Amino acid sequence: MAGEDTQFLHEVARRTPVRHETDVLVVGGGSAGVAAAVAAARNGADVMLVERYGYLGGLATGGLIILLLTLDDGRGHQVIAGLCQELVDRLARRDAAWFPPRQEWGLDDQALIQRDFRRGLVWGHAPHRVRYSAAFDPEEMKYILNEMVEDAGVRLLLHAWA
Repeated sequence: MAGEDTQFLHEVARRTPVRHETDVLVVGGGSAGVAAAVAAARNGADVMLVERYGYLGGLATGGLIILLLTLDDGRGHQVIAGLCQELVDRLARRDAAWFPPRQEWGLDDQALIQRDFRRGLVWGHAPHRVRYSAAFDPEEMKYILNEMVEDAGVRLLLHAWA
């Protein structure tokens, strides 16, 4: 019709109830979402984490990407720590993670590299060294991530879209 605005869709105003208020809303409970939620809550924010599935961990747990690869610099020095190391420590206490002992990190011992290759901890092109990487049980990971979120006081909403 002549004179009508065809570039926009006009919607009727509506009243939408506010169900929750929060300082920080994290959408997605994968590794990054859990880390963001836990870090914010530990720093005093009121945090809500919304996840569409019934578990946390994203591809690490639901997609069975069960490796935390290369937490070191390849020469035996750890470079990834913080919440990631806390997660590895919690998994290890439940016998739910495997990683090479610290004294092996950076070694070019082929027998150790083959052992780690069989565990899925070796990737990329040769030459290889023993790296600080961890393989974990995805069901235990779900448990630990829930525990970390709960311990931090994050409000968790599963089976939800945001």
